[in-house]
Amino acid sequence: MREIFSSDAAVCYAKTADSSSAVEGDDGVTSRERIKTVLSHREADCVPYRMRLDRDLEERFNTLYCGGAHHCDFFDDDIHSVNIDGEFIYPVSYDAYSFDDLPMPAEASFAKMKRDVETLHVRGKAAFNPYTPGVYETMTALMGPEEALAAMVLDPGGMHKKIEKVAQWEIELAVKKAMTGIDIMLIGDDLGAQKSLIMSPECYRAFYKPWHAELVNRVKRANPEVKVAFHCCGYVVALIPDLIDCGIDILETLQPEANNDRVFIKEQYGKDLCFWGGIGMQSVFWGRPPEYVIGKVREAIELLAPGGGYICAPCHIATPDIPPENIKAFYDAVNKYKYYA
Repeated sequence: MREIFSSDAAVCYAKTADSSSAVEGDDGVTSRERIKTVLSHREADCVPYRMRLDRDLEERFNTLYCGGAHHCDFFDDDIHSVNIDGEFIYPVSYDAYSFDDLPMPAEASFAKMKRDVETLHVRGKAAFNPYTPGVYETMTALMGPEEALAAMVLDPGGMHKKIEKVAQWEIELAVKKAMTGIDIMLIGDDLGAQKSLIMSPECYRAFYKPWHAELVNRVKRANPEVKVAFHCCGYVVALIPDLIDCGIDILETLQPEANNDRVFIKEQYGKDLCFWGGIGMQSVFWGRPPEYVIGKVREAIELLAPGGGYICAPCHIATPDIPPENIKAFYDAVNKYKYYA
């Protein structure tokens, strides 16, 4: 299926399989089967992986190492993103939208997304939706970050009403995405700073947790086969029991620079949660040689993969300041160390 040459070569992976048909691993396991196995807390034939690149870096990397092909196809990433089409503009600015003017894509957009999911499934690949800002992040977009935090104290009643409007919109959008048949529904909120939470656990439980729980419940009712991943940049440890209580299946990003002890988290919560990420982008990929990247990818696999429940990936998207050779080093590492001990 894939031939691996010297890592010094400009192109070190050559795929012979037709990309329109299912690509199987050495044991006849497709990527989608592999993802389903590890998300059931079991070891598969090997550890699945995924790399996300900024568009500018993606173009450079694909030209350098993939002969112009998309890196996710060329390097056999196990899980691919599918999105609604480009006509949908997310409310990223509180100057552009109001709580009564939240956009919803056309039904044709979801129909296209469903076709894209089906195409990936034919190829044996798992599908997920790209992350879009969650309830809290949308509140900060509509109100401004300081106002969104202060209003929980200064106007709790009004804040609850505003959050409900945003949450109901988020739920409708997520349910429509879930009904396309995706394998992983990626939701979340950036609730963590570099060393602590942005708000207290008590505030989270009072204002946002009920809506996260309702969103998960509605998504799983719409698609009982879907697994729900919760994205949270920064520190997240203090909220993990709450996320499990909400019905979250996967924690993403598990950023190691942000005071998240991966050993503790795997030991304490690995029976209830799967993990996606866990390799620091800012501490591993930026300003480091490829050999360092390879060692840290190996470390993450050794810490998080045993017993299943791990998708190997950097904890964030790779930005244009990341050297392309360090992206290549990630793929070299996963293809060398992805097999369970």
